[in-house]
Amino acid sequence: MIEKLAIDGGDPVVTDGIPKGMHGPSVIDEQETNAVTKVLESQNLFRFSDNSEVLKFEQETVELLGVKHSLMVNSGTSAIICALTGGGIGPGDEVIVPGYTFIATAAAVVAVGAVPVIAEIDDSLGLDPTDVERKITLHTKAILPVHMQGVPGRVDQIVDVANQHNLQIFEDCCQCVGGRYRGRFVGTIGNAGAWSLNFYKVISTGEGGLVFTDDYEIYERSAFASDPAMPMWVKDRAEYIQVGDTWMTAPFSRPVLSSQ
Repeated sequence: MIEKLAIDGGDPVVTDGIPKGMHGPSVIDEQETNAVTKVLESQNLFRFSDNSEVLKFEQETVELLGVKHSLMVNSGTSAIICALTGGGIGPGDEVIVPGYTFIATAAAVVAVGAVPVIAEIDDSLGLDPTDVERKITLHTKAILPVHMQGVPGRVDQIVDVANQHNLQIFEDCCQCVGGRYRGRFVGTIGNAGAWSLNFYKVISTGEGGLVFTDDYEIYERSAFASDPAMPMWVKDRAEYIQVGDTWMTAPFSRPVLSSQ
């Protein structure tokens, strides 16, 4: 037993200093540098090549999360945009979002032409399921819970509300990468989930994002939304062809993320 706390002049239990800087970037060292150098030397810089580093990261996250599909994009915001687009959310639709979140949550809803409807939060730091139900209208098509500050929201209750009203759930896990709720990774419980991999996150590639889902149609539409050129390669699925933005990411992301 410690006789005297370090603050009172005793020996500190932890002798190594806390890493300085932001979460993911604070641990970047030679491992990431060597991994990125290896990609440059390979000259394999195309996102869609057979052995693309981006495809490798998507496969790794599919295995980690236990989902069927994963799409890497260039930010958490674009991940949410792609997920909403994948779910068919668009003009005239309402999406319920929490009053406490980063602006990207509501901005993504606006980006697809829908209307963000703000609901209250509770002491989980996430959506209050009771207020969510109060905010549902004939135009509501989805709920966008945010797992803030690494804390999962009240997922079970939100799922119950969504099921009662036939709504989709898109989980914003940008601040809860790798978090779990009752043994399941957050983002895998609703129709789709979104990660952010930017400078401020626990694993970081500077900028980056991930959409993941078990629903192939959501995945396919998300992929079309991420790359405006992709539909021309899928001529037999014309009903899903749409004009997308360019949300693709660079091949350097995966070696940095995998190292972390």
